[in-house]
Amino acid sequence: MKKPSLSDARILAALESGIPLEPRPFATIAGRLEMTEAALLDRVKTLLASGAIKRLAVAFDSRALGFASTLVAAKAAAGKDADAVRLINSLGEVTHHYRRSGADLDLWFTLIARDRVRIDEILGRLRASGFFERLVDLPATRSFKIDVRFSRMASEASNG
Repeated sequence: MKKPSLSDARILAALESGIPLEPRPFATIAGRLEMTEAALLDRVKTLLASGAIKRLAVAFDSRALGFASTLVAAKAAAGKDADAVRLINSLGEVTHHYRRSGADLDLWFTLIARDRVRIDEILGRLRASGFFERLVDLPATRSFKIDVRFSRMASEASNG
């Protein structure tokens, strides 16, 4: 992957600090960067294609929107691993799902639903499936927001 230029670093920093919720957000960002919307979109496409940007996605604060969420740790029943994974992956409320190798509870996933009642319904369905030896519901009791931003412009300037 080619190292982003100093101007690309400015674009990355602008995107990282937030895309405005408006009809032409890239026009607004381009204006702040003193470039045209077309030039900005072209650079963003190039940065995506090069891998400098892995993805552009909306991240909602589900709790602020009134949704409930929980982290679930699970162990599939003997011989039911594929069925358990298939069932987890079929749920629209699952936002992340991964396997932790070597752990007793090796299937981990996040559920986000309209309310706690819906989460309990989903967990009940999973338990009733017979695909799980164990399911542990781990709702957050406190929320921490970590927002780390690195000065790309400073590092680019010092690295040439």
